[in-house]
Amino acid sequence: HDSASKHAGLLRLVLPCSCDWHVLAFEDAAEPLGAASCNIAHVQGAWCLSTLLTRWEGLVEVLGKLLPCALLEQKLLLIGDPQRASTLALLLRALLWPFRWLHLFLPAPPPAHVLKVPFLEATFPMILAVGELPTEWGYASVQHIPPEVISCVTEHNWVHYSNQLETVGGLCGNDIKLPGNIHAEFRKTTTNAGAKLRKGQLTVSEAAEQIQGAARTAVDALANIVRCYARHRITSTTWLVPAPSSEQLATACDNCFREASDCEMFMHWLCEEHSRDAVAETAGFYRTFFQTQLCLDLLYNEIMAQASSAAGV
Repeated sequence: HDSASKHAGLLRLVLPCSCDWHVLAFEDAAEPLGAASCNIAHVQGAWCLSTLLTRWEGLVEVLGKLLPCALLEQKLLLIGDPQRASTLALLLRALLWPFRWLHLFLPAPPPAHVLKVPFLEATFPMILAVGELPTEWGYASVQHIPPEVISCVTEHNWVHYSNQLETVGGLCGNDIKLPGNIHAEFRKTTTNAGAKLRKGQLTVSEAAEQIQGAARTAVDALANIVRCYARHRITSTTWLVPAPSSEQLATACDNCFREASDCEMFMHWLCEEHSRDAVAETAGFYRTFFQTQLCLDLLYNEIMAQASSAAGV
């Protein structure tokens, strides 16, 4: 009984918002961008946010720094106790939807023998949770890890960027943030929700819903840019034959995607669609973002979906 009382706080689960679980019975349940995928990401995000707000509210504030890092597919090292680091890792992945994290994802500290692998020397993005900086890696502190790695010490709600970090699009570490007014709006909503929660003006679930809604608005803004660009490439190119076979459609989509995935072509279109001055201020973000696997993955899926719809398939 004493043991159960001692660990009651550790075992208490925060109930997530409701989910349309019936969509799992439909054919699109296996689709990466289907209704089932959306609902699962939504529930996971709600549960993680509710957990953070209940137990480690300060960690919610670092989302404004870590979410854009995940969207730009940086190497993220989350250091802290398994509950805290794992919740944060799962939250980041959930908030990315409809984008998909396609790289190394270890949301819980791996066994000691696995940590002998020098993960931080890898050339690919990752989200990696560890209890502490492994001695096997040979780094005295987070200030000494490779400059392309962004670390978060969850116990202190602290995010570390190296002043040597530069993304593939030319964005410096401290300049990594959501583009335009999106960053300010997300930080404002997060801060206000936390303040109202502390004053008793919002419940945990209400505060989580507001923060999740702000994150969804930010990510959807980027997803809509990708969707509009896919539509532009489809409508501006006469590449689809009437009543194509499935093989012809796949080939046409592959060719369209190959042309559309040119970064300079995307940046030119973006400048035409938006104010050139506004794009110039956020060029580093968009150049980096467009070269990520998560962006190109959504672009390909959108080209396939929109082309199939146009062809009546």
